[in-house]
Amino acid sequence: MSSSESPKVSASLPPKKPEIDRYDLVIVGEVGDWTPLLAGYAAGLQGLNVKTILSETRRQSPFAVSHVGNGEIRENARLILGDDLANRLWSFSLANRERLSSLAREVSILDESGPLLWFAHGEREKKLAKASTGNYAELSSLADLLKQNELVFDSILKEPATLIDNVSWTKTLSSCQPPATHCRRVLSIERQKTMESRIVIEGEGGFSELSASLVVILSESIPSELFPSLRDKLIPVTLSSFEYQTTQKMPNMTYALFHMGADFSVKKGQRCFLGSFRNLFEDKAVGIHNKVDPRTKEGVKWYFASLGWIDEQEEPRPYVDVHAITCDGLPLVGSLPEHPGVYVVAGFAARRENYIFEVVHVLVNAIAGKADFDPLSPFSTKRFL
Repeated sequence: MSSSESPKVSASLPPKKPEIDRYDLVIVGEVGDWTPLLAGYAAGLQGLNVKTILSETRRQSPFAVSHVGNGEIRENARLILGDDLANRLWSFSLANRERLSSLAREVSILDESGPLLWFAHGEREKKLAKASTGNYAELSSLADLLKQNELVFDSILKEPATLIDNVSWTKTLSSCQPPATHCRRVLSIERQKTMESRIVIEGEGGFSELSASLVVILSESIPSELFPSLRDKLIPVTLSSFEYQTTQKMPNMTYALFHMGADFSVKKGQRCFLGSFRNLFEDKAVGIHNKVDPRTKEGVKWYFASLGWIDEQEEPRPYVDVHAITCDGLPLVGSLPEHPGVYVVAGFAARRENYIFEVVHVLVNAIAGKADFDPLSPFSTKRFL
């Protein structure tokens, strides 16, 4: 280099920020739950650029057992909700059942159906328990009970009963769409000046973020964790269920329901999953817990051992499922008033399967501009304002 030439100096530039992945729609849910995958599948059919994020969660029961459809009396719902709303919910339930059947055919999912056994109160129930090794001819005597108690939202628990196997549904729906992103937790969802949402997640490799025009949260616990305004509207409750080896006395069935649906049994091969909804409306269930409720465990063990369906000495495999309840008992579905770009789908009070197929269909089609939100108005997030 000659003396007249100036040396070249390399400018020290600040590191370039990594590009943030942007999507039309981000769906937030929990690992082990197939409903976010259901929404992702439906959104993909509408041509939306969609990303599904699944946060780590507790050990959920492998089988979905819906509370409604196993004990709510339609006339009681009319007294509480009024004729118009009760009728709208009834119609919504019927549409939900058709949507389930259509989806099962569409994705070729195995529809595991079998007998649904109903047990009455008092002496008739004791009689059936004593006949647990017989042919259950006494079940025909329960026809009058079913006629008297027309079920409100019985879109899942019909005769024969449809078994929602969480593992099978998750596997099937996962194969129909791009892989979901798993993370330890969703840290925040913030509204940007561009009106988009910025989502920050914590994964194995640290923190990452992405951006979306719209966000749908399908979870019973995540919404109230991220948005304080929902904490007095969504009350989280943790329900316990238990996996046992069956005995020869357990009849051939898919579901058995007791005490107007307060207690349930789900049979899968030589295993059964037992639980109770009794503490759903009791203080012992309130909150998000990682351990099963000992009161429920003892009650379930005592009751089903008395039927001879399980060995009382066996230590069951426990599961906890987090649900949420709203003050009027109906789900919460819609955008947040303080963040219109975020939609919440929660508050099903263990009744999700009786709503979720039609809820997802209507919501995704409305977001895509191909349907109206009106069918979801009974569940509006604005009804508590």
